[in-house]
Amino acid sequence: MTTPRTPSTIPLQGPSRRKLSLGFVLLPHFTLVAFSTLIDILRLSADEGDRSRPERCSWSLLAPDLEPVTSSCGLQVMPWETFSDPTRFDYIVVVGGLLDREPYNSRSLAFMREAHSAGVRLIGICTGGIALAEAGLMRGRRCCVSWYHFTDLVARHDDVIPVADQLFVEDGPFITCAGGLASLDLGAWLIDRHRGPGHAQKSLHIMVTDRARPAAGALAHAPSAGQVDVNRVRRAMHLVLQHNI
Repeated sequence: MTTPRTPSTIPLQGPSRRKLSLGFVLLPHFTLVAFSTLIDILRLSADEGDRSRPERCSWSLLAPDLEPVTSSCGLQVMPWETFSDPTRFDYIVVVGGLLDREPYNSRSLAFMREAHSAGVRLIGICTGGIALAEAGLMRGRRCCVSWYHFTDLVARHDDVIPVADQLFVEDGPFITCAGGLASLDLGAWLIDRHRGPGHAQKSLHIMVTDRARPAAGALAHAPSAGQVDVNRVRRAMHLVLQHNI
């Protein structure tokens, strides 16, 4: 009998021949670009060329039921299966979006807690990190959100360490990402970690971009900040906004 993994003993995995598997939980009114960018870079890394067969990476869309989930732009996505054993996946990816429409589904929050208890790593995309905090999983952890949702996180969860000056953050068994096009950078990082840099770069080239930004790259600045191209200056400006300096 194998010993169940615990969050404190999950080893970092280098590139391997084992298939990378992700289960996506789309929350109501999720942001479509944050989801589609991540799943598309996985698709492109999963096979040779643009054949899209899930040979190196696989994914599934999970939900409490099989009713379509409506994105923030109104497009609907049909889940593939209802919640089951989360240990089938290397990561459970929670994709959030609009915060003011309806409360989080209690079964979705329970599934996040179940996955964590089973030793499965969790990724929060866009406001998915706030959903992880709502599930009680982020106390004392760093949680990456966009500058736009920084005050939302602070107001809802003062026991979480907010980060709004980076693209994504890894803190123990949790990865949180600001969303938007930062999902592309996160996807390339995951593929590089588990499948190797060649697969990540191949996917980026097909998506007509040259390279992924690092996790510590600065977010795009708020409109009031003006045009700033220097990464360090942009991060400093975000820190000022975060801490009301």
